[in-house]
Amino acid sequence: METTDHESGGDEIHALLVDDNEGWVTLLAKRIERSVSDITVSVATDANEAIVRLQERDRLDCLVVDYMMPGVTGLELLERIREDRPDLPFIIATSEGNEEVATRAMDAGVTDYVVKKPEIDQTALFTETIQSAVEQHRLQRALEESEQRYRTVVEQSRDAIGILTREGVRLCNQRFADLTGRDCDFWNDTDFVETAVHPDDREAVRTVFDGWYETDGNTGLHETRIRRPDGEIRRCEFTGQRISATGGPSLLLSIRDVSNRRRRERELRWERDLNRTVQMALVESRTRRALERDIVEHLNW
Repeated sequence: METTDHESGGDEIHALLVDDNEGWVTLLAKRIERSVSDITVSVATDANEAIVRLQERDRLDCLVVDYMMPGVTGLELLERIREDRPDLPFIIATSEGNEEVATRAMDAGVTDYVVKKPEIDQTALFTETIQSAVEQHRLQRALEESEQRYRTVVEQSRDAIGILTREGVRLCNQRFADLTGRDCDFWNDTDFVETAVHPDDREAVRTVFDGWYETDGNTGLHETRIRRPDGEIRRCEFTGQRISATGGPSLLLSIRDVSNRRRRERELRWERDLNRTVQMALVESRTRRALERDIVEHLNW
């Protein structure tokens, strides 16, 4: 059979077929490998041999196991394998095509099941089922890894990070909770602007956010004041951008507390002005009293 582009694309799949009908399972394995270039198939004729092959192979992407085998059944083999490989795609092949068998298999945690008919060629059916199970597993694993990488980056950020929608906060890191004085559980679907932004700044911040929902790319740096539950005001700088998410656009918001920096800037400005005043007073004041008066006026400013 000629291999299509769709069939040959993607990473190679290593599958193990387990069935006590050696002639049938060997023939099926050969047919699958001939029809699809990126699937390698091994064969086992009982549960013990299947476990040995699992231990021998560094990589195995999918198991296709007969539902009724002498000694250890397919579901009993599933229980053994799930102890070490809880997420390995596991397909049950059964000649009993009824809802009770299907329900029992799905309840046991199989990925999928196929009604086998040894008297006909089912190469395409088994191939598509294997590919589908492995692709779904790989996609789920990629999503989990991507989410973990994202959470690691977010939690290690020195900034307060939040994912916002028009309905409220969907996700935030610990620095976001520390800055606002409210834990992450509190923020689930809570309006950030209405709850944390200083009342005098809310309209300006909402205008910025509304612009972000309509714009891609660099959004610039903005300032606002965060009011914590105890009344403390924190001066902050924030930036962000629109991101795509399930359910509509969201905002990736990054906030940095600059209260200490602004306080230090004011202190430095005050010290600089004081030094300038003293220098000018020393030059212009004719008497000690005049010098003291000029400096006191500056201190009372």
